[in-house]
Amino acid sequence: MLKTNLAFFKLEFNQAIQYRASALVGVLTQIAWGLMYIFLYSSFMNNSAGSTNMTIEQMSTYIWLQQGFLMLINIWRIDPKIFSDIKTGNVSMHLVRPIKLYKMWFYSVLGNKVARTLLRCIPLLLFASLPFLGSIRFAIQTDPFLVTTSLVSLVLTCLMNVAYTLIVIDLVFITHDETTIRQVFNILLQFLSGLIIPLQFMPEWLVSILKFTPFYYSTNLSFNIYNGYYNDPKEILIGIGLQALWLVIFLLIGNLLLKKKMKKVTLYFKYLGMMIKSQLEYRKTFILLACSQMFSSLTCLAAIYFMFDKFGNINGYKFEEVIICFIVSYFAFSIVECLFRGLDKFEDIISDGTFDRILTRPRPILFQVVSSRIEISKIGRMILSIVALIAVLANQPQLLQWDKLLTIFNMIFGTCILYSSIFIVRAGICFYTTQGLEIMNIFTDGVRDLTQYPLDI
Repeated sequence: MLKTNLAFFKLEFNQAIQYRASALVGVLTQIAWGLMYIFLYSSFMNNSAGSTNMTIEQMSTYIWLQQGFLMLINIWRIDPKIFSDIKTGNVSMHLVRPIKLYKMWFYSVLGNKVARTLLRCIPLLLFASLPFLGSIRFAIQTDPFLVTTSLVSLVLTCLMNVAYTLIVIDLVFITHDETTIRQVFNILLQFLSGLIIPLQFMPEWLVSILKFTPFYYSTNLSFNIYNGYYNDPKEILIGIGLQALWLVIFLLIGNLLLKKKMKKVTLYFKYLGMMIKSQLEYRKTFILLACSQMFSSLTCLAAIYFMFDKFGNINGYKFEEVIICFIVSYFAFSIVECLFRGLDKFEDIISDGTFDRILTRPRPILFQVVSSRIEISKIGRMILSIVALIAVLANQPQLLQWDKLLTIFNMIFGTCILYSSIFIVRAGICFYTTQGLEIMNIFTDGVRDLTQYPLDI
């Protein structure tokens, strides 16, 4: 049985390891993200009155590790074949084989994550170790105990994340709602495990609560052992023990969810039943998607608040002033995501032959592509931005002047034009690459996150 499971691991590993060019683009993307976050956090740490026990060197090493092992800890990049098998009913082919579905998925996801991580981690950390980066470079740990325990913790983190991913897959298998489940669980993982901002920058009361959750013992533990932030042997060994405990809990939950679903699986008319259910549940799904989008933006807003709550102000900017940048950036990006989502998925239109049919229709090509996919669920982000704008205007009456309101409107309109242009450029590149370039995320999601703050900080 172990040989069979390792075969699934090897199969996914060999498939994922083939995409070297894509991985190189991903490395450049993550280097850009790493530098952006390091400069941002360094600005807060150097120019603010607040204090934290983490040094800039430790913070920089933490960010580089986070970017290097992003494919290992990110649950958004799950093999689409698994969800395709669930949606189409092809999962029934696996059920007649003498293998356990949970183990097959577990080793497949593990192989995919390890291969993608190896392709990106090594070149990224080599670059991050270069001396010219100075105090923000990736610091090599020389303490044998910290190196050993951080590696053990990293392995447990990887297994925990795979088990967490299997819970997501099981819930999609049960509910048939892929987008909402993945988004909600991804938001929880990113925010509560320190992927949006390090836990050391969060309020002490929140960190105290997170110590009772598995998220605290994910990347926060392994990366902060390596950078020397956690150096008490007793604390480290207790943390690794709790990691192992949460891993067992995740494995039990995943197995129980799948067994419960398998008792109710009816292979006949499965696809038809899913289609009927999706139509009946459309309103609820829309509400859930809109709420998840709103919650996603709310976590980013909370991250900004936590940073200013910790450090006071930065370069003279207060939270009430910076929040205007957040509103403009997120409101404009939500509008473009809602109306231009067809361009964001243009590679699918080319690869599945849909674009050939578009060329035969007597309508403008751009109009057809843009109209092919409109995600109204992005209204959740828009609502949050509007509520935040109303709150800002209520607290700052001096902004209630026609010239300043017109400026805010022009900022939002101009940002919409900018983002939509980037989406069009990204779609055009797909004619040459067939697949969208990940590096373009720097100019979409990266610009959105960067412009949450004034650029002169």
